[in-house]
Amino acid sequence: MHSPNLSFVLVTCALLSAVGISNAAAELLDVGPQYELKAPSDAARVAKAGDLVIIHEADYFEDTALWRQDDLEIIGEGIVRIIGGEDFVPNGKALWITQGRGITIRNIEFQNARVADFNGAGIRVEKGSLLIERCTFSGNEMGVQTSNRQDIELTVRNSVFADNALAFGSMGFPSHSIY
Repeated sequence: MHSPNLSFVLVTCALLSAVGISNAAAELLDVGPQYELKAPSDAARVAKAGDLVIIHEADYFEDTALWRQDDLEIIGEGIVRIIGGEDFVPNGKALWITQGRGITIRNIEFQNARVADFNGAGIRVEKGSLLIERCTFSGNEMGVQTSNRQDIELTVRNSVFADNALAFGSMGFPSHSIY
């Protein structure tokens, strides 16, 4: 398992306590080719509310994830790329979908999301609240997409949206960075 430095663990525990999550309930989940959880979708299936997910440096091809848990922190360590394939994203929406409250996604690149109706997103926020920090969205049809709910909260900080375009035939059309 990954062993983060002590100050990182103490800060994380303090943050979890501050939002009312028991330190005993929260787990550290390591994701990467060298770990039991090989891909982000593996972590999304087993994570519980309050967990800290560390995704280690790698390119994760055609790995879509649905994050339903509340108070989840997902951090990329090193260069972490979530890359759609040549075909459409199987869920018809996005590389990652979030549905929990208090989710944070940090230091991750989302690339090449494509769907049949030309609005494939790096991330789709279906409900809850999401903080995106220091992420990159490139080569997708859409950067970040939200569902049509008034109670969704989305905050994006220090992130990059580049080269996202809708591909109708051989012509690329500008897309929405956040929609």
